Amino acid sequence: MHKFLIASFLFLTSALSAQPLNVKVRGKSAILYNPNNRTILFEKQAKEPHYPASVMKIATALFVLDQKGIDLEQRFKASSQALAVVQAEEKHADFLSFPPYVMEHDGVMIGVEEGKEYTLEALLHGALLASGNDASNVLAEGLGGSIENFMQEMNHFFQEKGFSQTRFQNPHGLHHPAQMTTAYDMARIAGLAFDNPTFCKIVMAPSHMT
Repeated sequence: MHKFLIASFLFLTSALSAQPLNVKVRGKSAILYNPNNRTILFEKQAKEPHYPASVMKIATALFVLDQKGIDLEQRFKASSQALAVVQAEEKHADFLSFPPYVMEHDGVMIGVEEGKEYTLEALLHGALLASGNDASNVLAEGLGGSIENFMQEMNHFFQEKGFSQTRFQNPHGLHHPAQMTTAYDMARIAGLAFDNPTFCKIVMAPSHMT
């Protein structure tokens, strides 16, 4: 059984009654969802589009771990491109001038070093436990050949699974005007992620040494 609250998204995996709940939520969008029987126990504008923020790292990890024959010991070298950082104000003033995956100075980073190699397992821990944007970029570039290609494959993966209101532009969730999802889609994505034993093992780990 797993319970967690991320930003304005509510997700619950428990054996609750299917009766609708009458609760007050300040967030613009929220959902209380039981993935075991796909029951929506509460929703508030759950299918309205919103920016996902770092909660989308769950989607990145699900896409990675769903691939057959994935090798957690595979090593990837951190490139300067994957670790590129700009000032948030500069990026937000002109999104078209920067690739969607470029990080921001005030964003969360775990200290991935250019030229150093990291295992996929370490990068997943860095992305999921510490919300490291740098770890997300390096694993995306390593698995996809380029972050752009990784994102194309990732979006195709979720479109094939019926997530029609979700479109991701980068693997970490930093703001981009074209990056959208819904509370409903993210609740279902989280439900699928918790069906994966490797995902559960990573997010339940108290810590991880790179």
